Amino acid sequence: MKRALAALLLACGAPALAAYEPAGVCPIRPGALCIEADLPGADLAGADLAIADLSRANLKGANLSGANLRNADMDRAVLAGANLSQAILVSADLSGADLSQANLERANLQGANLEDADLRGASLEGADLRGAKLRGARLKGARLAGADLRRAVFEPRILRDAADTRGCRGC
Repeated sequence: MKRALAALLLACGAPALAAYEPAGVCPIRPGALCIEADLPGADLAGADLAIADLSRANLKGANLSGANLRNADMDRAVLAGANLSQAILVSADLSGADLSQANLERANLQGANLEDADLRGASLEGADLRGAKLRGARLKGARLAGADLRRAVFEPRILRDAADTRGCRGC
């Protein structure tokens, strides 16, 4: 039915619907619209998802190591236990996201919005968080050794619960 409607509207002058994607399909490409996508455990290592909308997506346990997520919208996404090591998350919106137990080692999070994010038990060792927004973030048990938080916006009290801040700049 939806395909027939899309074909009818295309024939009537609605070319934007030519890119119709069936429900549940998430194209892995820059600018992808993957709102509420269900991709637990997906292997997206090195994927280019710059400016993609992954808000409220389920990426629990996914492998996004080295992925380009620059300016991606991932607000309220579930990334618990995900591997985001060396990912590019510059200016990404991760507000309210569940990043508990995630691996963010050496990730570039410059200017990222992590307000109200759950980072409990996450590894942010060597991560670049310069200029990131961390108001309301939960960091209990998070490892921030060697991370760079210069110019980051956060309440100093949130670092009290972090497990390791050795060598952390801006902490």
